[in-house]
Amino acid sequence: MTTIEPPFLDLPDEKAYLEHFLTYYCRRVIKTHEGIRIFFQKDTFFHAFYESNMSDKDQFSLRRAKRMDWIIHTLTDTTACAFQGWVTKKKDYDPTRKTAVLYKPFVVIVGFSLNNNNLLKGNFITCYPADDSFIKIQRAPVWSRSECIRVLKEKYQEQQDDDDDRG
Repeated sequence: MTTIEPPFLDLPDEKAYLEHFLTYYCRRVIKTHEGIRIFFQKDTFFHAFYESNMSDKDQFSLRRAKRMDWIIHTLTDTTACAFQGWVTKKKDYDPTRKTAVLYKPFVVIVGFSLNNNNLLKGNFITCYPADDSFIKIQRAPVWSRSECIRVLKEKYQEQQDDDDDRG
């Protein structure tokens, strides 16, 4: 983790931030420092760079968007810390989710699955300055690639067993 932050991204409007996200994240091959490919979808822009006004994420967040280029640094830097992600619905940590931190308290959340070759692939979920929840994030279990793969393989085997029981 480092305290020296890169410069903020300064674009004229929301449309420019969306185009930047599409060009530099969705249309490129991005891999973590562990060599895991991370996929970015257009829809995640509206989750990652919006904040709740009342109940829905309906307000574009310049506070989040200006940190957009911190995502690539956080995913690719070997000094970034990695914690298991919290799943609110389960009220538990999930070893198949990674909360990466390089610039305290900015976090990048990635969900993992296995590709057809049984290799990890990641999907960008969101990013944000975790001001209020950062202490809790740091108390989470450390994310482990091997544990992530083990849990994903167990889930896959359970699905296969369920399919066999139905068949």
